[in-house]
Amino acid sequence: MTQSHPTRPLPTRFRRHLMARHGVARATSGAVIISMVASATVAALLAPVLGARLNYAVGMATMMPALVSPPLYIIIFTLIRRLFGAEDELVRLATIDGLTQCYSRAHFLALADDALQAARRDGREFSLLLIDFDHFKRVNDEHGHDAGDRALRELGAVLRAKLRGGDFLGRLGGEEFAAVLPGASASVAHAAAERMREAVAAA
Repeated sequence: MTQSHPTRPLPTRFRRHLMARHGVARATSGAVIISMVASATVAALLAPVLGARLNYAVGMATMMPALVSPPLYIIIFTLIRRLFGAEDELVRLATIDGLTQCYSRAHFLALADDALQAARRDGREFSLLLIDFDHFKRVNDEHGHDAGDRALRELGAVLRAKLRGGDFLGRLGGEEFAAVLPGASASVAHAAAERMREAVAAA
């Protein structure tokens, strides 16, 4: 079964990174909303004095900032849309290894810690596989780094395909990977490791 990428809480350092990236967008959108609300409030207060209909006065006041400077509003909302649209890409870069499409080291370790704590809390078994590919340096030395990258991509795909639902795989660095098998006994983990070894040998 191919590893899915479930939605899980990001580690605090990643959340701070995303918040920093979106701080400008949130501040800008907040300023626009405050401006419109303030204009509408002023219009509502002045409507009885001016004898204007309340809904008309509020509507015109709300639109007034955009009417006064439409190019500015177009620029602002375009920037907001682009910044918010980049969130998925930022999350992907923070959690997924770009070469192998496995979890990145930092995110994998955070997920593994969560899974371990859950296993301890619920009294369930927990297995961790550490995976290292022997003599991988020879691939780079004899065939070049592009070939090494292709090999790592293939290895990541082969390993992910042998996971059960709920298992997850991370790249720790170089040719080192690790897999967490929540609820798996030692015998189940051993069988999973053997399936992975055979699949890699076949590939």
